[in-house]
Amino acid sequence: MKRCNECKVNIVDNTELCPLCNAPLEEVEGQPCTSVYPVQLQSTRYNFVKRLLVYLSVLGAGACAIVNYFQWQGKAWSLIPITALAFLWLVGPQAVRRGGNVAAKVMRIIFATCAYLVILDCLLGYRGWAIDYGIAIALCAGVLAIDIIMIVRRESFEKYVWYQGILVLCGLIPLVLFFTGVAASRLFAFITAGVALASLLATFVFGDRNAKNEFKRRFHV
Repeated sequence: MKRCNECKVNIVDNTELCPLCNAPLEEVEGQPCTSVYPVQLQSTRYNFVKRLLVYLSVLGAGACAIVNYFQWQGKAWSLIPITALAFLWLVGPQAVRRGGNVAAKVMRIIFATCAYLVILDCLLGYRGWAIDYGIAIALCAGVLAIDIIMIVRRESFEKYVWYQGILVLCGLIPLVLFFTGVAASRLFAFITAGVALASLLATFVFGDRNAKNEFKRRFHV
């Protein structure tokens, strides 16, 4: 067993340097290992911060609801901050969590954003801006984000083809909504469809054979 005199902890690993401070370790014989370097310290702090944020969120949502109830003027405005907090708790952990598939995180965040925009539009009296502009902008951002991921991680290009294909298909939704009369903005509908199709074209032009085969296998084309 070895000991770090700087951190005052015992190290059971076969290493010459302390994993906490990189100081040289001193050999200690005949002493039981009373403590190991605190690998759980960061996790403990994270859990405390997470619980604190949950507490503050519930407190804030409750305060908004109480004020709205006692100062009622015909509108449930408290639903706006409450749904905003719910949205942040839905997408926040996805954004900050390490590991996992980055493209899958982006896709979940984009879908959650689209749903939240529609809910927010309804809470504000529904003027149609979420359908006309909000969803289109969110889908464009999602397609471009996947493209950037595929460029940065070019060595695993084919792993993200599935997520790109899903967002490309979703990018055609504003166009469908426009032609069915649900959406009123022709410009945003065609821009979103153009960005989606340009992204798909770039995959076939610049992607290797593995990416093309993965796309054909996933979507049976």
